[in-house]
Parts: sequence; structure tokens; C-alpha cells
Amino acid sequence: MEEADGKELVADLNLREPVPWKITDVAIATVLVFLGFFILLILFWLAFEVTGIEDEAVLTPWVAAVLGLLMLSAAWTFGVKRYNATWQALGLRRPQATRSFTMPWLALLGSLLFTGLYAAMVSALGLEALEPPPIEEDMLGRGGIRALNSVIIAGWAPFAEEVFFRGFILAALVSPLGVVRAAVVGSAVFAAAHVDPGTLVPIFVTGLLLSWLYLRSRSIWPPLIAHMAQNLIAVSVV
Repeated sequence: MEEADGKELVADLNLREPVPWKITDVAIATVLVFLGFFILLILFWLAFEVTGIEDEAVLTPWVAAVLGLLMLSAAWTFGVKRYNATWQALGLRRPQATRSFTMPWLALLGSLLFTGLYAAMVSALGLEALEPPPIEEDMLGRGGIRALNSVIIAGWAPFAEEVFFRGFILAALVSPLGVVRAAVVGSAVFAAAHVDPGTLVPIFVTGLLLSWLYLRSRSIWPPLIAHMAQNLIAVSVV
């Protein structure tokens, strides 16, 4: 009985309400978002050079906000607009699985446990280049900048990333690649987007867990809950 349920789930994930956009749309949108990200980094560096601002936290929220807009714009342009689809096709709909708001906490726990074990292992092996970067005390800035950074890191960024990486990229990969390979490829892109070598493996695993939440519920809300909670924990630690 359990084996039959598993086969039905895989078939359901592949066939129910497939998104209209294709892998080529995803590839073009992803390249454009990554290109936009690197242009933002260059502009970020130039802003420091021209203005003489020394506190990175002052400009960080604006870069993060624009990057989120780029991801949402890409998903809308190459998905919703191009195929005359609705935003619901990007996962902005009610979860379609039982325990949809219990599973995020299990995924969050798994992500935190793996990240802690990974950090301890690479530290014990002396692999400094692969160690997750420490959370610096002043990374959020102070006063209003701190509040703005906190809102963007714990709210805006997770929302934009879940729409783009799960609702747009992952959803398009499921039909041609299958559930497992789609989750692996989507999570690899998600990890690469965070750039830092020390976060690649932990974020890849987190991406797999978030992909599982999305595929199980066909909604971005469960993975968004887990994503926001994890970022909120990081902000709280700072």
C-alpha cells in the first residue's frame, strides 16, 4: 500500500497542473538574474569607492531588495507573462498536502542540524575555505538600517527566492527531469546563487529540503515558512 502511494505521489508531482514555461525559459531567466547579480556587486563596489561609505550594512538592503525584484521580474516575464499564466502557477496557492504547516519545522530542524554538523566536520578537518562564514556583529548595521536589513533578510529575500527557485525553476524541471533530478539541479542553482564556497553544501542540502516541501505541497508557503524561520534565526543571533 505504501509503495503504491509513493508511485501515485511521483506521478502526481509530474502530471498535475504542469507549468507552461520550459527549461529554456528557466535557463535564460537564470542567466539574466545571475548577470544582474554580478552587475549589482560591481555597482555596490563603485558606490563604496565614490561615496566613501565604510559601512556595508548601509547599502546591503538596497542591493538585496533589487536582487529580489530581479528574481520576481524574471519569473513574471518568462513564466506568467510569456504564457499568460497566473501567479498561482508559481506556487502562490493554498498547500495541497496534509500537515503542510507542520513539515516546515521538520525541514528547518534538518537544515540546522546538517549545517551544524557540516561546520563541525570541516572545522575538525582544517578545511578553512569550506567553513561557513561567521555571522559578524555589525552585518545588520544600526538603527533604521538594522531594522530594514532584518525585514529584507527574514522576509523579502526568502519570498523572492522561493518564488524564483521553487515556484519557477523547480516547477519547470519536474516534468522533463523527474522529481529527484529536478530537486538536485534546482538546489544546485540555489546554492550557487549564494556564491560563498563555505555555504554551498549547507545551502544545497537546505535547498533539497525546501524542494521537498514545495513538491509535497505544490505551494511556496511551506518552504517559505522554513526559509523565513531559518533567516530569522540568523538575524536573531546577530
